[in-house]
Order: sequence, then C-alpha cells, then structure tokens
Amino acid sequence: ITSITGDTSPDECPRIHKAWHLTTQHEKDLYISAMHKLNDEGKLARFATTHHFLIDSEQSHYTAAFFPWHRYFIWEFENQIRSLGDEYACFAVPYWDITHDSGQLEMSYIFRSGIGGIGDIDNDLCVDEQNDGAWSRSNYPLIHSCHPERDPLD
Repeated sequence: ITSITGDTSPDECPRIHKAWHLTTQHEKDLYISAMHKLNDEGKLARFATTHHFLIDSEQSHYTAAFFPWHRYFIWEFENQIRSLGDEYACFAVPYWDITHDSGQLEMSYIFRSGIGGIGDIDNDLCVDEQNDGAWSRSNYPLIHSCHPERDPLD
C-alpha cells in the first residue's frame, strides 16, 4: 500500500522492535549498513551529539520526560534510517535484551555479532581504538568521553 506521494503506509510497516539476539542475519546486516550510511551522511554524529550535549542533560535523563524524550529520539532515528531507501522502508531499531547476556558481559552475543566490542573497562568502556576497523574511532569520530587526552574536543 502506498500513499499518493508514494510513501509506504504506516499500517504496512509497523515499528516492531525485536531483541538483537532474535533478529535475522539480514536484519543485523541492514542495521549495520544503516549505521554506516548515517555516519557517511553525518547524521549519526548529529544524533550522538544531540543525545550527549543537551542544553541540560537533566531534561531527558533525570525527569519524567525520560521515556517520552527517548521514545521520540528513537522514532526520529528510525525515520532517518527509513529515509535511506526502499530497503530500509520498514526498519525498526532492535534493542539489547540485557537479560539474554546477563552475567557474561565479555562473551555477550551482541558484542560478538558485528557491532563493536565490550570496550576497555579502564577507559570509560570505550571500544578499542587500536583496531582500525569498521567501528573504529577514526571511522566514527563522535564527540564523547573516549580518549580526551588525545582529542580535547572529546
């Protein structure tokens, strides 16, 4: 079903969020592809910066607005992914079911399935920058707490 403008009907593509460990390999690949495309377009950095540098972090993290703010944030994030092309038209962000990996952080499935690693416990859990792979900081130069001694903008 398409509208007059050619957009996919919301009824045709409901936003059904699945736990990462329950997604198919195709859904995982689509998510990873979307992250790289959003990064290439500079949009991923905008989302990360918006989440990290609010005028006042308490607006979205320490008030009753926590859930609605993040629900809207995810909705906007999904909209950006859905706008990447027909392949992403029905995309919904998967979530991490922490109970699936409870008690086994270093062996957690989510960290061994294509989206990074567990991070360095001695460095604010930042993903290892030694491996200059797809998820390295050089490919994802987001402003965050990782490695401020090498980058004052962090």
